[in-house]
Amino acid sequence: MSGTVEESELPELDPRVLVGIELFNQEEYFEAHEAIESAWLEEFGRIRPLYQGLIQAAVALHHVGQSNRHGALKLYHSSRAHLFPFGESCKGIQVGRLIRDLDNLFGPVVAGGPLPGGPMPRITAPAPAPALPEE
Repeated sequence: MSGTVEESELPELDPRVLVGIELFNQEEYFEAHEAIESAWLEEFGRIRPLYQGLIQAAVALHHVGQSNRHGALKLYHSSRAHLFPFGESCKGIQVGRLIRDLDNLFGPVVAGGPLPGGPMPRITAPAPAPALPEE
C-alpha cells in the first residue's frame, strides 16, 4: 500500500487521538469517536483526514454493534478512503493493517453477507503519554 501523504510534513499526533485509539481497542467505539473528534475539530492541516478516517472506522464499528448495516457500510467505505493516502504506517499508527482488518471484516458484508460478530479490528499505535501528576 502506497500513500500520498508525506509523514514528515505532518504534526505529531494529538494526545486525544491516542486516547481515542485506546478506547477503540477496548471496543468503546462511540467514546473513541468522541475523543478523536475533539482533536479533528481543531485540526485543519494535512493530518485531518487521518483523524477523520479513524473517527469513521470507530463509527462504522459502532453501527455494527447497533445492527445498522447501511450506516456500517457507508462509514467503512468513507473511512477506507480517508485512511488510504496515509500508507502502511503514519505517526506510529499501522494504517495499512487497520485497512486490511476492516476489509476482512466488511468484505463479506459488502458481498451481501450478514454483519460480523467479531473479532473486531484493533489499531496498532503508540501508547499515550502517561498523565503528569497534578501539583
